[in-house]
Amino acid sequence: MTTSIDRIRGHKLLPSDAVVATWPKLYATEKLSMSDKVVQAHFFVGSADWWLVEYDPADNLAFGYVCLGDPDCAEWGYFDLTELGSVTVEHPAGFRLAVERDLNWTPRLFAEVGR
Repeated sequence: MTTSIDRIRGHKLLPSDAVVATWPKLYATEKLSMSDKVVQAHFFVGSADWWLVEYDPADNLAFGYVCLGDPDCAEWGYFDLTELGSVTVEHPAGFRLAVERDLNWTPRLFAEVGR
């Protein structure tokens, strides 16, 4: 189902069910070092970024690295993709932006992610 926010963003927040099914479940990578974790998806709006590493489809909850514009305050943690998908931001020019998924993203080690 396409939502009004999907129309703002131009695509659905999550990729196909087949792609999501390949994402590690929550806690599946907890024994890996942070740099060895594989980032499965990247979401962004403005200067804010969310890098998804693990995912629980039942709760639509993700674990990953989040930078809300200040790299010194970026951290690992959990984020709710239902909430993330509903976020819109008012641009100074008067239009709305929605959190987007990086459509060109390919999974890569966190150590390779430009932060």
